[in-house]
Amino acid sequence: SPVLLVSPVEAAEQGQGDADGVEVLQMTSATSPKGDYRFKAPTSWANLLDPRDETLEAFLVGPVDQRRHTIVMMMVSRYPQGEQAASMENLLAQLQGDKGKHILGTETIAVDRRPARLVRIHEVTSLLSKGLEVLSLDLRESIVIVESGPDLLVISYVASPDLYGEYWPIFDRLVTNFQFVSTP
Repeated sequence: SPVLLVSPVEAAEQGQGDADGVEVLQMTSATSPKGDYRFKAPTSWANLLDPRDETLEAFLVGPVDQRRHTIVMMMVSRYPQGEQAASMENLLAQLQGDKGKHILGTETIAVDRRPARLVRIHEVTSLLSKGLEVLSLDLRESIVIVESGPDLLVISYVASPDLYGEYWPIFDRLVTNFQFVSTP
């Protein structure tokens, strides 16, 4: 079953570029697998999912320049607030305890009139390339944490520093247009 369900009427809706020159992107309406939220995402971005990651509901990959090691990604993950006691405070504590991440700031915001937290992070991470060389990536990340009934939703934006500001308006649009709907 597809993770992102696209409405044919909304698939043709035009996005808007920002003043800094981000190209105008075609936006697609996406709905969660449970049908309890929807958002708009760039149509042309690859939607890659790892079936082993049960928390990941949307993983959108934008422009990648392998020569300069630049990336742009947006994700939506769901964490049950049950036995593991996933809560906004616990997730923030985990982020603060992660030695690879440096929290630049947090602020209280609203997502579709629900209280949420925006966390801005600087991260340096390493990964293996196809040639088995270790690449070090300098990343900027913003995470929006919002409670959704019995679950905690985490909306993430990760980009290389030189692309972070350029693609921020697209992430801002995703969060601004994020809507909770009744479960069918």
